[in-house]
Amino acid sequence: SEDQIIKFRPPINIFKFIENLNVRFIQKKYQDQSNVNVKDFFLDINSRQLKKGNSSLKLTERETDMILFLNNSNKPVNVETLEKEIWQHSSELETHTVETHIYRLRKKIKAEFGNDDLIKSNKNGYTIWWKRKILLQKIYFQKNTNQEWLSQKKEKEVLRERKSN
Repeated sequence: SEDQIIKFRPPINIFKFIENLNVRFIQKKYQDQSNVNVKDFFLDINSRQLKKGNSSLKLTERETDMILFLNNSNKPVNVETLEKEIWQHSSELETHTVETHIYRLRKKIKAEFGNDDLIKSNKNGYTIWWKRKILLQKIYFQKNTNQEWLSQKKEKEVLRERKSN
């Protein structure tokens, strides 16, 4: 009968296969680049979500930018720098934008995760400082006398080297 006819499918098109494979690699690379470890949290830049365990918190674009900026900084960042880099405000403006956003972000994080310890502040500004950064710096300092701060690329190299030893 006609229902039992097996339809012939030609071999796969190699060019289409390679194209599909490349698309998948690009998607994977994009996904990997959008995931950032922040202290004991995980930040998904694409979805703007801060995650820890099974909990997640939706962030605004500014909150995401602020967390990324602070996480990538090796020292405390003052209010003026955050105003300039995140909000593009000039330092002549009298505003409490940064302080207000940090306060609200800490409040959101505490409500979702029970933790308001992500963003620290001191007389020099705001920071996301954590033990992994300190450990990486100590390892790097032991091996190098020039004592420069680690770039993210160098952090990965140090971690890879540490795992292999």
